[in-house]
Amino acid sequence: MRANTKIESRINEAVSEGRCFAAADHNTKQILQRRREQLHLVEPIRGIYFPADLWEQLTPPQRIIHMARGISQVRPHLVFTSQTAAILHGFELSYQAIDGKLHVATEAPVRHAFPGLCFERTPEITPQIIDGMQVVPAAHTATFCCLTLPFRYALQVIDSALRSGVSPESIAQSCNAWKRDCSRVTKMLMLADPNSENGGESLFRALLLELGFARPLTQVVLIGPTSGQIYRVDFLYITPNGKLVIIEFNGMAKYSDTSMLNGQSLQQKVGAQMLREEDLKAMGATVINASWNTLRKPQALKSTLLEAGVPLSRTPLSWLRTGFDLEQARKTDYSIAAQANISGNSFAA
Repeated sequence: MRANTKIESRINEAVSEGRCFAAADHNTKQILQRRREQLHLVEPIRGIYFPADLWEQLTPPQRIIHMARGISQVRPHLVFTSQTAAILHGFELSYQAIDGKLHVATEAPVRHAFPGLCFERTPEITPQIIDGMQVVPAAHTATFCCLTLPFRYALQVIDSALRSGVSPESIAQSCNAWKRDCSRVTKMLMLADPNSENGGESLFRALLLELGFARPLTQVVLIGPTSGQIYRVDFLYITPNGKLVIIEFNGMAKYSDTSMLNGQSLQQKVGAQMLREEDLKAMGATVINASWNTLRKPQALKSTLLEAGVPLSRTPLSWLRTGFDLEQARKTDYSIAAQANISGNSFAA
């Protein structure tokens, strides 16, 4: 069999298995390098390849999964942590938070840079096996993301973790392995809400908190006064004078994804949404529609909510601006038993 035929077979096998691939020998590596130089292949990690045209069709999380599967074929001892572990666990994470690297756990300092890899100082933890890959367990992953990611993205991960069945107690208990102040994790648990149905709702709720508003009620069931229909609204505020303010976070998928139309045409779906809004307004409620574009205009949203009478929080999240020192964490020596401990945690219902 000719070398090129073997390479094509290897590429097709990797594509069908949803992973990147490595060169089998030196000669193959030279051929793959030439194809990369000709822009037929991409090399997201040194020595790990994938067809360039298909790579462009993958979302950022899909790329991370392909990279992790590919490198695990040749480096099965690697343990994935941080945002990579969150993706492999199926937790939701915004594309903006994904840096395109694989985050790998290490207890000892790594003195040399490896393109495509980010080594994270992590205490010794027995990994979980996911699809043949070694991954930091879910509770530890949520803890690490709480400590290292910006608030809005950390809230996405912890909401998603709780929604998938990870208990808040297990997340708090995982802090015992870290030689760091984990008070941020405790606070994140108090703000987490598994009722958020997707990452978009978590991001939007994070923005509400960042803007200084009180925590909203989520996924509240209301009965329309004119139709008797049962509605579940994304966010609900009750103003000091008893007025209802409903916020609906409408992702484009609600209209563009045919699987979410429930057998309705797009026109029927939009019409039903208008009737729903009219019914909710008949309760005397103010209905505010938000979308992904709203996240890009926080001050405009704040003005709208203040005008509607949405209450501000009595305890602004000033601690968000005094975040975890990631660079210091990466220098921490985890080769001895951790001394950190958390007790007396309280969790929001």
